[in-house]
Amino acid sequence: SLEAWRGIAAPKGTPKSAIATLEAAIRRTAESPDFVQACEKLGVRPAFMAAEEFGKLIAKEDPELARIMQLIGLKK
Repeated sequence: SLEAWRGIAAPKGTPKSAIATLEAAIRRTAESPDFVQACEKLGVRPAFMAAEEFGKLIAKEDPELARIMQLIGLKK
């Protein structure tokens, strides 16, 4: 199986209150029945991650993604 993720980024220094507002709105959307149903029609399983958890995922996966990009010639 293939796992892919998408996320929203904000500039460094964005107030925590703004991040919390965005996070709550994105969570509501990702968990809404209409969004889930639309994703399922595309064969996608949506999953929400809070900002801190998503940041940890990116930090964990970045080295491997960089290695793969270099291997296939997308990064020098």
